[in-house]
Order: sequence, then C-alpha cells, then structure tokens
Amino acid sequence: MKKELDFIFAPVGGGGLLSGTALAAKKISRRVRVWSVPSLPLADDAARSLKSGKIEPACPPQSIADGLLTGGW
Repeated sequence: MKKELDFIFAPVGGGGLLSGTALAAKKISRRVRVWSVPSLPLADDAARSLKSGKIEPACPPQSIADGLLTGGW
C-alpha cells in the first residue's frame, strides 16, 4: 500500500521557499497540505508584512537559517 504525504511544513521568510514548496507539493499530490511555519523573532518580516499590509523589513535579521533572512542582507 502506497502512503501519501499529508502535510509539509515550510519556513516563511520572504515567501519564495514556501511558494516553491507549495507548487512542487501540489504537482506530486493534490491532497497534500502546505503550512507556513513562523520565523524567529526579528526575522519575521513576512508575518509582520501580512499583518500591516505593507513590506516590513527584518530588522536586524537574526537567524542561522539564511533562507529566512530576506531583504538583501
């Protein structure tokens, strides 16, 4: 019996990794659900931007996960 993936959790910085993950996941299975995982404090620019309705830069970004450090740092 082949088991399908139910969920994928992807970190969100600027959204590129998350959107690419969602596109690839849906190509593999229409059933899979992709969830964004909030970033660390001071690297949560995507969450703050969504809340405020405008681009909010990470200030200063502090994370060892360089994919979350958006904004040209």
